[in-house]
Amino acid sequence: MADKTPLKAIFTGSAPTALGEYAAGDTVPIASGGTGAATASTARSNLGLGSAATTAAADYATAAQGTDTRVPTIDGLTDIGAALADGDEIPVYDVSLAAVKKSALSRVWTYISGKLGTAASHAATDFEPAQTAASQAEVEVGTEAGLRSLSPLRVRQAVSAAVGGLSFRNKIINGSFDIWQRGNGPFTANAAYTADRWQIQAAGSSFTSVAPGANTSGVPSEQASKAIVLTTSSSAGAGNYAFLTQKIEGVRSLAGKTVTVSFSAKVASGTHLLGVGLSQGFGTGGSPSGAVACPGVSVTLTNAMASYSVSISVPSIAGKTLGSNSDDTLTLEFWFDAGSSFNARSGTVGQASGATFTIAAVQLEEGSYATPFEFRPMQTELALCQRYYEVGYMHYQISTTLAVVDSRWYQPFKVTKRIAPTAISKTSASFSPFVTDTGIALFYTGFLQVVTGIKSPVNDLIGFLYWWSVDVEL
Repeated sequence: MADKTPLKAIFTGSAPTALGEYAAGDTVPIASGGTGAATASTARSNLGLGSAATTAAADYATAAQGTDTRVPTIDGLTDIGAALADGDEIPVYDVSLAAVKKSALSRVWTYISGKLGTAASHAATDFEPAQTAASQAEVEVGTEAGLRSLSPLRVRQAVSAAVGGLSFRNKIINGSFDIWQRGNGPFTANAAYTADRWQIQAAGSSFTSVAPGANTSGVPSEQASKAIVLTTSSSAGAGNYAFLTQKIEGVRSLAGKTVTVSFSAKVASGTHLLGVGLSQGFGTGGSPSGAVACPGVSVTLTNAMASYSVSISVPSIAGKTLGSNSDDTLTLEFWFDAGSSFNARSGTVGQASGATFTIAAVQLEEGSYATPFEFRPMQTELALCQRYYEVGYMHYQISTTLAVVDSRWYQPFKVTKRIAPTAISKTSASFSPFVTDTGIALFYTGFLQVVTGIKSPVNDLIGFLYWWSVDVEL
């Protein structure tokens, strides 16, 4: 049937008098159900329709569509890498439109994927278990479908590593070995703290020197340029060992999760095994559960500084009892020497001859992937260390006409301590000859120094000075 032209009523005055066909240019008002326009573009404008009215549905991403290789543009850009250099901020756009959401996501992922590298540089175990081989490839070459397949944790890690956000994903404090409040050593005593938060443990075997060193692994100079250098002496015995450790406050940390330990290391000559282990301590006080050691993993070091990473499953603490003294921990261990009694815990590093080891840029984070070392500002890292150990200088002097002295001076800590210290160490102490160091009251936030005595002559000065330190390590 041939197309028919719609009819319209022809009015004379207010009354319809005849029917006629629509002519070019005739319109039907919007109020009468029409568009008020004689052309399609004018009709869309009158009805308030945007350009989406003429775009195919396939041009927009939906959950069902999966991979869509087309990347809409924003401000004429399709690749964030072409517009932004390292260190530049990623623009934030209005995300009210689907097209804008998809474009912004594509641009961010293009940038992230360039940082992560290609699939050829990763082992199969580096990918989320739920991913297929195809989606693994998509992730590494930077498709949007690959981004959708990542777990929320992996996305957070990728974004943080790519744009340099300070996420505190590294649970290790002073992993850069920049801070040595106790001095540069060399340290040799068993259980001595060396670099801040790092303690050496040895039995049978020993450490003959522990001191600062340089990181030559190629990490940017402002990130972990220092290292710890440890020389061991091995003594055969099933129960002998030598390891470096850091205790992370709170055994709940990462319990029931997979974690990755990454670091740079070398041995002075030849090759040598280095073990990496974790253990859970449930604290003291009351009737806490016994410690749990995770199976260790060993890596082979050479005389060239190189980067390493190992993944370890941390057991759940369900059913465990914590001590009442708030000193439960998750402990990282680097094993240099271990008798057969510690094979499982050390990754079977064994007892070769003593050697000199260099370790730098230590990071422990949640997940099965090692991200770039998280460099925190030095003042932030120092404050984290000072929660457990702080050193300072006390210098107090006053002139008084009173013969009887009862003087008190409150010294605040720079950082509130983990617990109130039970003791304070004083070195190079000097007090006025006619006053007595009556004692110190210790608090979370500082300490109160009290001196008393009888002053002669009456108008003389009184005072005291000393270096002090407080230690509330775990």
